[in-house]
Amino acid sequence: MKRFVKLSSLCIVAVLIVALLCTPAAALGTQTAKHIVGNGAVGEGVGKQTTLIDFSASDLGGFAPFAGNETLTFGASAVWGTNVLKTRLSSPASETGIQKTYSAASALAGATTLSVQQVAQANAYTLTLRLSGVDKNGSPLTLEANVAATTNRWQTVTFDISSFTSLVDADAPLTLALLASADEETSIGAEWMVKSIYTNAPQAMPELVLPVAAAACGFAVGFALFFVIYRTTSKKNRRPRWEEQ
Repeated sequence: MKRFVKLSSLCIVAVLIVALLCTPAAALGTQTAKHIVGNGAVGEGVGKQTTLIDFSASDLGGFAPFAGNETLTFGASAVWGTNVLKTRLSSPASETGIQKTYSAASALAGATTLSVQQVAQANAYTLTLRLSGVDKNGSPLTLEANVAATTNRWQTVTFDISSFTSLVDADAPLTLALLASADEETSIGAEWMVKSIYTNAPQAMPELVLPVAAAACGFAVGFALFFVIYRTTSKKNRRPRWEEQ
């Protein structure tokens, strides 16, 4: 009897150990955070564009200063002929930026890249994108990407966010932050200006069908006309055999 009790106890312990090992981490209440190191470059994004915010309307659209002591203003841009968002450009030791928390990450649904039309009054500065949300298992998910900008002219900077959007829970809140930091000391009053932020998504096949079909139809019609004209011209230039004697 004692031996039976011992064997039963060992079996129960073994079952509990196996069940513990096979239980997903999410079921145990532990969540593993995932951080993605993104990348980007100076240049336009490719694909269908969806505007997240256009500051030419002088509306923050829910965006706020990244730090509490920053001030966001609007001012006219001679290049664009419209208003743009303006804020102080930070020194190398700090970060200036804007951020917004969306009620759902579906704001980035289908997007593979995110682009920013911006300029900073500095010869060299770094633009940083930070995205924060949760994955489909409820675990924290973040992305951070940096792009080095080397001109004080208006330019578009594009970040690759495909790794983030493929994992994020589209129904959970999302925080988007854009930061600018000068690589060297700037003059007092130097500004960072942003015109718009938009996403880029691959163009769906139905959107490509019409242009391709139109091109194919045009080619077919053109070939048919060429063939008819060629045949007509050939008949006019052909003489009967008796005229050649």
